[in-house]
Amino acid sequence: MISAVIPVHNRFEYLNETLASVFSQTQVPDEVLIVDDCSSVPVEEYFAQHPPPGPVGIVRTNRSRNAGGARNFGWRHAQGDLIAFND
Repeated sequence: MISAVIPVHNRFEYLNETLASVFSQTQVPDEVLIVDDCSSVPVEEYFAQHPPPGPVGIVRTNRSRNAGGARNFGWRHAQGDLIAFND
């Protein structure tokens, strides 16, 4: 199983473009996990106005972390045997 982990913090303007790229790959991940690193507006609110181009899971950190911390948080929540990070 392959998981794609995508950390995000307040910058959603390229999120759907990033997801479209992930979903257009020759080998589509079995799981796409968005790590919302304590954004001021939760990513769920963004997706309510701009639906993602495919199925995504969302985990939210309980405190703001740096990019590496958000990646590690996502890695711990991912289900895949192989993890692909996309920043």
